[in-house]
Amino acid sequence: MYAEAVSQLNANTKAKMPVENSLKRTIRNYRKKKNPIDPASLEELQILGEWCYTGGPQNKLLLLDDNRLEGNERIIMFATHEGLVNLTKSSRWYMDGNLALAPKLFSQLYVIRVEINNNFTTSVYILLQNKTLATYEVKLTTLLKKCEEQNLYPGPAIVHVDFEHAVITAITHVHIQGCFYHLTQSTYRKEQELGLQTQYREDQNLIEFCGKMDVKNENNKIILRNCPPIFPPNLWNVNESTLNDEERTNNSTEGWNLRFSKLVGQTHPTIWTIINKIRLEVASDETKLAQIELGVPQQKRQNTVYKKLQIQLKKLCENYNKVTRDIENLLTAISYTIRYR
Repeated sequence: MYAEAVSQLNANTKAKMPVENSLKRTIRNYRKKKNPIDPASLEELQILGEWCYTGGPQNKLLLLDDNRLEGNERIIMFATHEGLVNLTKSSRWYMDGNLALAPKLFSQLYVIRVEINNNFTTSVYILLQNKTLATYEVKLTTLLKKCEEQNLYPGPAIVHVDFEHAVITAITHVHIQGCFYHLTQSTYRKEQELGLQTQYREDQNLIEFCGKMDVKNENNKIILRNCPPIFPPNLWNVNESTLNDEERTNNSTEGWNLRFSKLVGQTHPTIWTIINKIRLEVASDETKLAQIELGVPQQKRQNTVYKKLQIQLKKLCENYNKVTRDIENLLTAISYTIRYR
């Protein structure tokens, strides 16, 4: 905003302008004056009047639920009717929480995103106080109840999440797909914790071993543990996703988190700031989807490296299913393909 404004000024006027940081501070202070006072406690926080709506010509209801007078913890949901319709249409949900974007008095901003006509959109925004199993159960139960009140009955087949055990436990009767990117990141962090990062980078035998992620003993047999894993293979295995050309990661939501963070422009904003930014995001999503309905092409950056990698991995998995590769050959080929793409 500052750069765009000063670009229209002549040299003499530019020299007389306040310094950039001072002017930005003035703009922020002006915006704050238009907002209600930032509440000091959750008891003081009341979302009333215009803050329950999207604003603009259509001025749709945005506040889906606020349990201010109920329960032991505050959960506030924002979603338009159209957002819930998109949620209901989609067979896949992409869920993620952002701690840095949580307003003061809350622990995270949680979102549920869906893919509509090959474009991702955010259907629901939720402010949560905690990250417990009970919190996530109440969140999902309330969301389904609010959908039902609008004669909407969502039933996703797959939910993409990070490896947060409380979230995974709260989701029932749905296939949960853990984010493969987060799996690889947490694996590497564990290697660093164990002091193995140098060997991981330089030891060729270890590189191949970690690239394959198989576990064998000296007799070349797979070792099976009796204790049940915290995250079973069906949660993180991406074989079916690869064969079906489906998402292996939750990166679409991670990318949105980064973009929305830039839109908000600060960590732990006031709740009034976050509501205003949600309004802007809702308007942007609605515009994009309306254009798609009219046949207006949307420019999407194609990651050619990822596209090529997907083709190669899919072919390897198909060959294994056709018994043209054994498991050891498949794992070696996948390791090479990923590492030297």
